[in-house]
Amino acid sequence: MMALRTVFSRTHKAMGKVVRTDVDLAVSKWWAKQVPDNGLVSQHLSPFEQKAVVPWMLTWPKRAYFRFTETFWYGTSILFGTYSMIAYADKCEHKEIFEMRD
Repeated sequence: MMALRTVFSRTHKAMGKVVRTDVDLAVSKWWAKQVPDNGLVSQHLSPFEQKAVVPWMLTWPKRAYFRFTETFWYGTSILFGTYSMIAYADKCEHKEIFEMRD
């Protein structure tokens, strides 16, 4: 089997056709006329980076519900306490203002 592989390893050179080794065999015909960049760096977005927000959007309702239910009692107790203190302060101020009347 190894001998068969070595026999056909130089077939493309005998036929005079240069096959690129840096691209997949299936797309080597498309890339045949493309000259290698020789170190030129080209920047592009990978398919994984193009949809950077989609996973966040898909899990947003679940996370929003979790955060709401997690902080509901704490938030309502803080709001109720603040409202109670303001109402009590208003009542005390009102009582103090009308206490000085003759």
